Amino acid sequence: MHRFKQAIAAGLGAGALVLGGGGAAYASAGQEIEVTLNPARTVTGPGKTVEIVAQCPREVGKPLRGIATSPAFGTVTLQPITEGQAGVRGVAKLETSLEAKTYEVKVRCESNHTGQANLEIVGPLPTKGPKAGGGGTALGAAGEDDGMSFGPLGIGALIVVAGGVGVAFARRRAANG
Repeated sequence: MHRFKQAIAAGLGAGALVLGGGGAAYASAGQEIEVTLNPARTVTGPGKTVEIVAQCPREVGKPLRGIATSPAFGTVTLQPITEGQAGVRGVAKLETSLEAKTYEVKVRCESNHTGQANLEIVGPLPTKGPKAGGGGTALGAAGEDDGMSFGPLGIGALIVVAGGVGVAFARRRAANG
């Protein structure tokens, strides 16, 4: 019975080759490859990118390319790292408003080898510092209205400085006679 199943499988495979015009009519499963992300952990925001490097093997008769896909950036084509060697790389521009979580990055080589890596998004960078005490000495963030105008304080400071300079000149004049 076992030989009968092998014969049927071989016949189906040969028939697929004939019907497929000499090429394989089905894709064979490839092996798992190493995928590296740089950085593998980042924040979200405009202009953020991640480099994807996959160890796609070089196979005779097949182009050395790959495709990387992820909800974090969509689809990116990976090109050979260096001529004559294995491995492909590409740079993906991340979506600008990603949720802080881990995103899977899947890679499929032209040779049908696959691999995956995880990209961790830790959240957006803060745009200004936290509100903190400081007894009135802490400066607010740019463009922040803390309810205190610089106008009256600045004028008061100028009056004090001008008065001090005036007193100093009056004392000097009195001393010189």
